Amino acid sequence: ELVHNCFSYHFTPAGSMMESGAHALGCSVFPGGTGQTEQQLAAIADLRPNGYAGTPSFLRILVEKAQETGADIASLKKALVSGEAFPPSLRDWLAERGITAYQCYATADLGLVAYETSARQGMVVDEGVIIEIVRPGTGDPVAEGEVGELVVSQPLPSMPPFFWGDSDHQRYLGSYFDMYPPGHGRRPGGGDADAAAGPDHIRMHHAGTQDLQPLVAGADLELPALTRILDV
Repeated sequence: ELVHNCFSYHFTPAGSMMESGAHALGCSVFPGGTGQTEQQLAAIADLRPNGYAGTPSFLRILVEKAQETGADIASLKKALVSGEAFPPSLRDWLAERGITAYQCYATADLGLVAYETSARQGMVVDEGVIIEIVRPGTGDPVAEGEVGELVVSQPLPSMPPFFWGDSDHQRYLGSYFDMYPPGHGRRPGGGDADAAAGPDHIRMHHAGTQDLQPLVAGADLELPALTRILDV
């Protein structure tokens, strides 16, 4: 199948991230990028892609412009959207026009965090990350249903995905994460992104979409520096 990728490839990894995922599924990708509505519609009409990847608002712009101009985009049946809010009203609006759309949440520094499934019961957390919802400034977990700061912990590839015979994951969490209680690796004021370093991993805390600059052993590291350290 062919995916029409309308995520940006310029100064953001979104376009290449989605393209890599589509290639992993065996799909071909047309790198449409952002903007240029008329040219995008012409490419869709000519190439007949099955799927769309991009922001939900731009997909709506394309559909509305196609209705206005008579452009044939009937081949679009599926969509994976991200980067913006995707309310049920827009999901239903697209479904009425023959496009089944799902959303995912990803970041430039951590990759995929969560994604939607056909169950439509919220997002499923990716198996490669651990998430917490905490109270900004304290790091204390909030009660179910409360709004808080999203903290995403991503283990290094050397960590096992789980321990055998540890069905409640307590032994796993105790081995890799409990050594850093709330507040370790976070700025006291609840900063956007920090890291806590340990003998087995670096735990990165992410909130929002600010740039990630880990704090390791008291020194701020730009991502290229951290990459060089990890590659050694």
